[in-house]
Amino acid sequence: MEKIRALLKHKDILLSVLLFLFIISFFFVHAEHSFDVTDEPMDIQEAIMLKPGDKIVQELNIDKDTFLTEIQIQFGTYDKKNKGTLHVQLYENGRSTVHWQLDTAGLIDNTYHKFPLDTPLKTDHKNSYSIHISENFRGDNAIAVWTSLETRGACFYNGMPLKKGSLCHQVTLTDLDLQKKVVLVSAVIFSAVAVLLLFHVNETLLMSGIFVLLGCIYMWACPLYMAPDEETHFYRAFEISCGDLTSPHIEGKDGGNVLPSALSYFSDSDTIDWEDTKCFIFTNMSLYAPVSYLPQVTGIKIARFFTDDVPTIFSAGRWGNFLVSIFLCLSALYLMPFGKKILFLIMTLPMALQEMISLAPDGFTISLSMAFTAYVFHVSYSSREKLRKRDIAVIAALSVTLSLCKIVYIVLVLLIFAIPNKKFGMKREWMWAKSGILGASVLLNLLWLKISSGYLVEFTPGVDTPRQIQYILSDMGTFYGTVIRSVIEKGDFYIQTMLGALMGALCIETTPSLWIAFLVFLLFEILNYKRLEVIPHKWDRTVMSLITLGGVGLICTSLYVQWTPFKDQIIEGIQGRYFIPLFIFPALLIIYNNDKKKRDTRYIITSDARGRYHYMILLTLNGITILDMIQYYLAGA
Repeated sequence: MEKIRALLKHKDILLSVLLFLFIISFFFVHAEHSFDVTDEPMDIQEAIMLKPGDKIVQELNIDKDTFLTEIQIQFGTYDKKNKGTLHVQLYENGRSTVHWQLDTAGLIDNTYHKFPLDTPLKTDHKNSYSIHISENFRGDNAIAVWTSLETRGACFYNGMPLKKGSLCHQVTLTDLDLQKKVVLVSAVIFSAVAVLLLFHVNETLLMSGIFVLLGCIYMWACPLYMAPDEETHFYRAFEISCGDLTSPHIEGKDGGNVLPSALSYFSDSDTIDWEDTKCFIFTNMSLYAPVSYLPQVTGIKIARFFTDDVPTIFSAGRWGNFLVSIFLCLSALYLMPFGKKILFLIMTLPMALQEMISLAPDGFTISLSMAFTAYVFHVSYSSREKLRKRDIAVIAALSVTLSLCKIVYIVLVLLIFAIPNKKFGMKREWMWAKSGILGASVLLNLLWLKISSGYLVEFTPGVDTPRQIQYILSDMGTFYGTVIRSVIEKGDFYIQTMLGALMGALCIETTPSLWIAFLVFLLFEILNYKRLEVIPHKWDRTVMSLITLGGVGLICTSLYVQWTPFKDQIIEGIQGRYFIPLFIFPALLIIYNNDKKKRDTRYIITSDARGRYHYMILLTLNGITILDMIQYYLAGA
């Protein structure tokens, strides 16, 4: 019997390893060409028919220290099966290094033909490269090469330079050194996580490690200034680090400040010179309360004590944001009494991670919302009969800070009403505590709203904030229709930009099926969540429903008022990342509903073997996202 058990155990481990390898194979297959950079196809202009003895020489523009792995040339056959041998040679500094011979019968008309290098050629910007084309033919031959008016190096036909343009060609350069490093590090990470899963390491500890690891990788992969509006967020954070909590008004309602010229992304200098300043306009960022930039400002302030180097100060602001996000997210993982995996999935979405490692305040808002949610549920379901003063103080501090990050997230403060009243004590005590926390959050928010309203300008043509507010209040039914219409027409965009279909400043298109994989993965984990370890409280569902609907409503309303032209039929400016702080609540509502059904059927909680593969899928999907981002930046976009 013991031998049978041991054999079954080994079979289980073997099956897990095979499934791990299958899952991560998608990453390594994707990595094969993620480090390739291929020129765009050239527009064809004129065909040159090759005659016996003709020779075409095309100089290649390669000014990078990398590896040449493939050349592509566009040929024309005039829809004939030609007989002959095509000779293509690659020269480096006038010396032939690679020679291809091709039967012209295999050419396809008006198509780029690939000439891969069996051994990649290490290129150097100091060297010169060219391709030489000639042909030996028999019979009725009609092979031609296409030229373009676009110039990518000089082109010579029988020794005479073309008057305009170049041969239609493409080159593929591959950063093999970077590829080897990334593949090696990835293999180590996948192997380490697989071993930890097979040895059933504590899941919360594993989730914490994966979150920190992914964040560090995103920090490495994302260059400075890449997140949406990160440059202007830098100006606002730097301004606050100098003691200006509000931006001075410049030219009417525009917000901005006089800051060192070196802060500009286009500056010729990376060193701050306080004598060399200029006026920066960042009205949209002036709307953010100073508390939104607290982590970034801390990092910037510390860096300024040691250096005047702008990139270093910028990076310090990023690290300040990320380190605070680490603390808040890990606190959420350890405090959340249930739904840890769902919370973990949300905080490891590519868009959430990108925001946390950037200078944008959205990362701080996302991590803070998770910490607040987890802490409220922690005290709500704790065995302690009454909340300590420390608990109430923490909830109040988190509530006020979260509501000041963005006014739309003030609805999250309603979560305190899910805490059983008896936890606060007598009726008078819980009424004072809950109303006091909510009242303080609303009051401080209104105070900042009064200050920030001075920066409300027409960000897009046709915007009229006062008239738009009046229009909404006078015709709520029409506005409701506008919200529904916007969700129907742009709902896919909201989901895609939340799940990472567009990264960077919404300019990096990741693998098309990636966001779908994330969506299916999330839905599967939510719908198949095992039974809750606790009995849900009476008002949890009601409060979470109000938070979800109220949050979505406030997001739509604020952007309709601030970014959308007067009486427009579609709300402009909504991006998926705005919904990330709210995502946990509809997820928990589904889990609560399924939990009730499982309790009614006396569902027994069992070990969840799927949890092993869950982490490998998550690593693979994030890994593919990072590869897509690397490819984008390698292309020099």
